Amino acid sequence: MVSFDRSLAGEGGTDAVARHKRYAKLLQGSLSVVVVTPPGYPHLKVNERFEILPTNAKGLAGHAWSIFYYYRIIRRAQHIHLIISQDLAAPLLLLLKWYTRLPLLVTVHGIWWDDWFSEKKWWHRWYLPFIFYSFKKADAVRVVSHYLRNELIARGVRANRVHVIPVPVNLELFSQCDPEALEEVQRKIPSPFALSVGRLEREKGFDQLLLAWEQLQKEGITAHLAIIGEGSQRQALEAWVREHKLESSVTFVGRIASEHLSPYYHAARCVALASRSESFGKVLVEAGAAGKAAVATDTHGAAEIIITGKTGYLVSQGDMRAFAQKMADLFQNSVLAEELGQEAHAHVMNAFDGDKNSEKIVRLWKQVAINKS
Repeated sequence: MVSFDRSLAGEGGTDAVARHKRYAKLLQGSLSVVVVTPPGYPHLKVNERFEILPTNAKGLAGHAWSIFYYYRIIRRAQHIHLIISQDLAAPLLLLLKWYTRLPLLVTVHGIWWDDWFSEKKWWHRWYLPFIFYSFKKADAVRVVSHYLRNELIARGVRANRVHVIPVPVNLELFSQCDPEALEEVQRKIPSPFALSVGRLEREKGFDQLLLAWEQLQKEGITAHLAIIGEGSQRQALEAWVREHKLESSVTFVGRIASEHLSPYYHAARCVALASRSESFGKVLVEAGAAGKAAVATDTHGAAEIIITGKTGYLVSQGDMRAFAQKMADLFQNSVLAEELGQEAHAHVMNAFDGDKNSEKIVRLWKQVAINKS
C-alpha cells in the first residue's frame, strides 16, 4: 500500500495506525504501507503483520525510486497479492501493476482536483489527466461517499469497479468517556461551548466559522468556541481572533490525539464544522457517537451523515449568519441539543459501524486479489 498520510509514519494525531493494525489483523496476512515522506522518518515495525516504510525522499523521482525499491525488498521476502494506492500515487502504481501483473485498488478520500490543485505546482496540470486515467484502469476504486462514486462514474470510471465504504471510525472510543478526563476538560474550557475539530487549512473553513462566531457574540450569546487541530492557518486565525477582540470566547487547543478526543466531544454543547469541502466528515461521525448534535455547512460528506433537523443542521455554504443562528438555537435550548444528540447517536451507531466497515474494506481487498489471481 502507498499512502500520503504521515500520521502513519509517526506524526500521530489520528487513529490511522490503529485502523491499519485492524486491517492487518483481519487480513490474516501481512500489510506493508509505504508512506510518502520527506527525509528523516523511521521504519516502523508495528507488529509481525504490519510495517510502515517511509520514502524519506525529495521530489517525485525520489519518492518513485523509494516505492519501487520497497516493492523489490518486500517481493523477495513474501508473495504480494495486491497493490493499494492512495489517489495521488495512482499513475505510478499503475505502472507497477503493468510491470508485475498484480491487481491495483485505488482509494479516493476526497475531491481535491479543483483549480487550486491544478495551480499549486506547475506539473499538477499535466499530471491530473494521468490520475483519472489510472482510476479507469485500476481493478477497483474505493471511495468514502456516494457523491464521490457518482463523480468518478461521471468521469468515465466503470460503475461496477467503484465501491463505497466510509472511513472506519472506532465508535466505542467516542461513545464512552472517562469521568476524570471529562472533568479536566470542563475545568479548562468554559461551558457551554461549541467544538470544532480539524486541520487548520483553508478547505476546513475555520475562517468562516470565526465569522459565524463573531455574529453569535454580537447577538449576546454567552458561549465559548474550542478549536482542536493544527495547520498552516493557525497564526492567521489567531491574529484574526485578536483583531476582532474574541480572545475571551475562543480557545485554540492545538493537536489532540484521536484517542484523547472523547472528553472534548462529551463536554461540548454541540459540534461545528464549517468546511468548504468535505467528502466524508469523520468528525461528524465522532460527534454523533458521543451523542452530540452538529451544525455543518452542506458539503457532500456532511449531507451523507447529518439528517438536518433530526440529528443536527446543514447550512448553505457561505451563509454564516444562518450558521450562527443554528448554533444559537442549540446554546439557548439545551433540551433541543440533547434530543438532536440522542438521535445523532442512534443514527451513527447504526449507519457507521467501524468494525463492519473495516471488514468490508478487507473483504474488498481479498475479492480484488482473488479475481485477478
